Amino acid sequence: MKHLLAFALSIAFVAPILADGGTDVTVYTMPGCGRCSFTISELNKQRVPFTERSTSDPAAKRAMWDLIGASGKHAGGGVSMPVIVVKGAVHFSIADLRAFVASIPSLLSGSSTPAKPDGGKAAAPDGFAREITDRHNHFRKMHGAPALSWSPAINAYAQEWADRLAREDRMYHRSPNKYGENIYWISGGRPGGASPVNSWYAEIKDYDFRRPGFSMGTGHFTQVVWAGSTELGCGTATSRRGGTYVVCNYNPPGNYAGRFPANVRPAGSAPAQETAALPTFMNVWTYGNAVVNRPYPGWAQKRLPIANHYTGAENGVYVAVYSRTAAASVYPVGGGIHVMGLIRLKGTWNGRIAEPDGWAGRDISAAREFKRLAGQYYQSCGGDCWVGGDTGGFFGKR
Repeated sequence: MKHLLAFALSIAFVAPILADGGTDVTVYTMPGCGRCSFTISELNKQRVPFTERSTSDPAAKRAMWDLIGASGKHAGGGVSMPVIVVKGAVHFSIADLRAFVASIPSLLSGSSTPAKPDGGKAAAPDGFAREITDRHNHFRKMHGAPALSWSPAINAYAQEWADRLAREDRMYHRSPNKYGENIYWISGGRPGGASPVNSWYAEIKDYDFRRPGFSMGTGHFTQVVWAGSTELGCGTATSRRGGTYVVCNYNPPGNYAGRFPANVRPAGSAPAQETAALPTFMNVWTYGNAVVNRPYPGWAQKRLPIANHYTGAENGVYVAVYSRTAAASVYPVGGGIHVMGLIRLKGTWNGRIAEPDGWAGRDISAAREFKRLAGQYYQSCGGDCWVGGDTGGFFGKR
């Protein structure tokens, strides 16, 4: 009996810190939305002034849906984020997001028309591509992640790399790579579209949802179900010796450090759009050891990350994560102490002090469970993390 060998590779990414702001363009975003992060990043690169409004703000969410309804282009049901308003024109469910965002400077100058909403979206063709897309979406649905759409451009990108691997008959990742990437190899024959995805997903047995994060042994699984990825393209090629390589690329890429809890969720989780209406950052302005939550002349604008450990709509409070490690911190507070970000927990406000459930009137800064939680979400502090509840000033508490 002939035995077939199969191997796979996956890659991890480090999340960038992004900026926002502006007036002529409004971008409505949703926490945990990879396409939204891509849009913000590209607009910053192009130096396009814009205003970002998160649907975690009920007023912003209502305004967004009012605009969509008034556009006359909405046929009902949900829309694909982000929603972008350019000079009063509302654009949503933008499939070829890259082309549309690239056209915004021209739209502002009046020298172009927007890319068509369906410019880059295509159903996966029949055969292998259809099967591998459907298999991805089968597993993604189990974990509450939105379905991936097939991208002809990413398909061509993946096919180019699969052809190279087959020519060289060796397995390694493209570098640099603008997409997420999973690679699969089998020693003989041509696998169906389900086989690579089944192999990647099988790594779930080694993934610890209580300690979310990247590892070489589970990176394929986490990319397959990564909620922030929205587009897929795969290529396949066979070497002279009969081995077959399968390359899948994902846009936006998954496996970002610090984003696993929101993007890799246990099977049976509610759809991501139902639980992702929470901000994943807040803008702050700093000067030395001082920080405020609104613009102030001469102060530096920074983005303060938020880890949404508790995703319920009611009774959410925010604790700050502190460390003596300056690397990857957002701002200092004096005495060699730095703020890394916030964690949302279930609890209540006592004036401006956040009190997690079961900890009313108690000191949370030395509690081991909160130190572990801080290290889980802010791994860059190297375990030297603790939390504090005096955060109400950010949210108008007194």
